[in-house]
Amino acid sequence: MLGNYNGFLFRQTSQDQQVVYLKGKYDTPLGSSWSDDQEFPERRGLKLLARKNAISYLTKDKVVPHINRNGVKIHYAETGPEDAPSVILSHGHASASPTWSSQVRALSRHYRIITWDLRGHGLSDCPNDPGLYTVDHTVDDIAAILDACGIDKAVIGGHSLGGVMSFQFQLKYPERVSAMLIISSGPGFRNDAVRNEWNLGCERTAASLQRKGLSALEKNNDVEPGWHTDVQGLIHAARGMMTQKDAGMIDNLADIDVPVLILVGAHDKSFLGAAEYMAKKIPDARKVVIDNAGHAANMDQPQTVNQEILTFLKRLS
Repeated sequence: MLGNYNGFLFRQTSQDQQVVYLKGKYDTPLGSSWSDDQEFPERRGLKLLARKNAISYLTKDKVVPHINRNGVKIHYAETGPEDAPSVILSHGHASASPTWSSQVRALSRHYRIITWDLRGHGLSDCPNDPGLYTVDHTVDDIAAILDACGIDKAVIGGHSLGGVMSFQFQLKYPERVSAMLIISSGPGFRNDAVRNEWNLGCERTAASLQRKGLSALEKNNDVEPGWHTDVQGLIHAARGMMTQKDAGMIDNLADIDVPVLILVGAHDKSFLGAAEYMAKKIPDARKVVIDNAGHAANMDQPQTVNQEILTFLKRLS
């Protein structure tokens, strides 16, 4: 089976692994031929270089590992010492694991870092059944990845929708959470009318994707149409994983009994208020506003964000 990821083709070579190929001029497994100074004239530019580095990381061992969740393959990648404290990072809607490439490089020297593609995103499968895109499926995907890696407890982190899934994971599996890292995200809504307005926005996102396909995605640091192979997965995710049904997360904030680092970009007006609210309600929370950063603070100001995360993780040890 062939698919497209970041402009590269990958070929599934067996039921248990996927090997990534650059199809065309180089037509060889990237894991055996890749180098940072290799020239790709058709892919010049800083953003493309960052994407190249992310692919280099994802394929350094020649395989793209995945777990099989009742027939749905979920891609994940891990790097760093196996005996080090573990951190799992979940991306936002219409994003994918390359959004964490800077954090992986900076943190994996001393920590075991796991990234993954949410179902319907990136290299993970895009099942046709919209009923397979629920909060429960997603948090159980996180638990299954931790199981596959032999990890009982980890720092649970995420950006945007990934932050929401981190809160949902803490609700369902509190015993598996050693700390939390929340970037440009929120805990949902207590007010029914505000929640309904949010859900209408999710439906507008899904409808736009249905009309325009992947071209509906705005090219931001954390959203890249080339990361995805099937728009249908993003449509189902917007309607299933992004929509919110109750006040469970926001009502639980005061009961979170692990350290929580909250990061938000100074220009991310949609989530500045949520960050302030979470910092007040969570007993052991630290909020940091990242200057000169928008919604994708971890990509807008990676050095600052990485330093804040490293300081937080060192505090845990």
